[in-house]
Amino acid sequence: ARLLRSLQHDILRRARRHHPGFERLAIADQWQLLARLTGESPSAVGQALRPRPAQKMSHSEFSRHVGDLQRIRNAL
Repeated sequence: ARLLRSLQHDILRRARRHHPGFERLAIADQWQLLARLTGESPSAVGQALRPRPAQKMSHSEFSRHVGDLQRIRNAL
């Protein structure tokens, strides 16, 4: 969970650095902007940045989620 939160925070930090006022946008607008910047769909961005439930993930689900976050982060 800590790795996922770290990647999510890094994405948001990069977005704030490159786009002043990002943090003042509504969440849906943030996801739309990130989708435009990264070429991902807004739903993919939202799914990647949405807080994860406390329940355990399978190894494959965890790997996919980390990959999604890294792809978004690297596109910024």
